[in-house]
Amino acid sequence: MKFLGTFILLAIINFCSVLAAENNKTVNTKTYRFLINTSTHKATIVTLNDKSVVNVNIPQVFTYNNKKYYINEIGSSAFAGSKIKSLTIGSNIKEIKLYSNAFADCKELKTFTINAPKVSVNISTFQRANLNMVIKGSGVPAFVKSISVNLLKTWGFQIKKDYSKVSQAEKKKDLFNLAKRLNKYVTFDGNTDQGNAAVALALRHASWGGISRAYYNLAINMNIKGSEILIGGDATVSAWNYVKVDGKWYNVDVSRFDFTTHPDYTKTFFYTNSKFSAFLNEKQPSGELNKTPSKWVVVKDLIHYQGEANYHGTTNFDSYLKANNLGSRA
Repeated sequence: MKFLGTFILLAIINFCSVLAAENNKTVNTKTYRFLINTSTHKATIVTLNDKSVVNVNIPQVFTYNNKKYYINEIGSSAFAGSKIKSLTIGSNIKEIKLYSNAFADCKELKTFTINAPKVSVNISTFQRANLNMVIKGSGVPAFVKSISVNLLKTWGFQIKKDYSKVSQAEKKKDLFNLAKRLNKYVTFDGNTDQGNAAVALALRHASWGGISRAYYNLAINMNIKGSEILIGGDATVSAWNYVKVDGKWYNVDVSRFDFTTHPDYTKTFFYTNSKFSAFLNEKQPSGELNKTPSKWVVVKDLIHYQGEANYHGTTNFDSYLKANNLGSRA
């Protein structure tokens, strides 16, 4: 009986695979090669056929045999190595999935505009792409959420962990290990869109601002409360994060903390104001406000993409804590 059940299951799987294959068809146009599904009327861009194209506007639909097929995926390596300089995915595309290496080695891609409200991004979609690319558009928050979740899963972190039910020690270890992962993943750089969390996560190069925003978004998607992690800085030179652990706010610096000396969890990662002032003096001696924690700020743009509300916005950290009843610094 068990053998019969297994046989039936395999038969069903094979039937579904054959049916799916029958529904899929490759269609070439002058500009693209599409993989269409005649059942769902969805289409994947498989290859850019026209290598002379430099400015791309992903079409919402394309017509084949008098039937419309809606583009909802950009396949693996679809634009890899191409000479495109700009690419736009409009808001008329309600959902888009970007596969691995879709834009790998696109050395001339300067602007990637994503306006689709629902986005799925593979962590290697932009492998070795132009580091000076600008990522913008109303779909950037969905872009950042997707790549954050995929990175967390790849790194072995639990998504939507209930931190109200774990010890502060476990929470601190998770925050430390997340910072360690991100520190290794992103290279500090002064690239064009350096403060953008989307750029930090997709291109793996960013400034202190981009890295601190990336850490914030990763932590939020790990289910750290927004009232327990903030993006901070001195509003002139440096950026870092504030985290609330053990009932107090501490300073953490993902990009400059020495994880080589401290490869395993250490409470040293969580700095009080005085210790962090000394840390800043060592790592960034030109910072005029290193010794003036009262002038440190909360950064209000959580991703830092063009068009974002509160773009470049800051507010005094102490005033922010008081206004929102969030407690006090360590």
